[in-house]
Amino acid sequence: VCTQIAKSGSVAMPQGKEFVRSAGLTARSIGKIVARLMDRGILEQNDSAYRVADPLLNYYLLIYR
Repeated sequence: VCTQIAKSGSVAMPQGKEFVRSAGLTARSIGKIVARLMDRGILEQNDSAYRVADPLLNYYLLIYR
């Protein structure tokens, strides 16, 4: 999920049909994962869109994943 968000830049609706299809998980699973990643500070929500909080992690996910 984190890799998909990094590749998208930011995602407004991680439980939307398009993102669920690209991630290959259920909407409920994605919701739980996003909540966990937000609690740990890996994802952040800006202007109702989710993105990877750390620019270095974002770069790593783009290049190596």
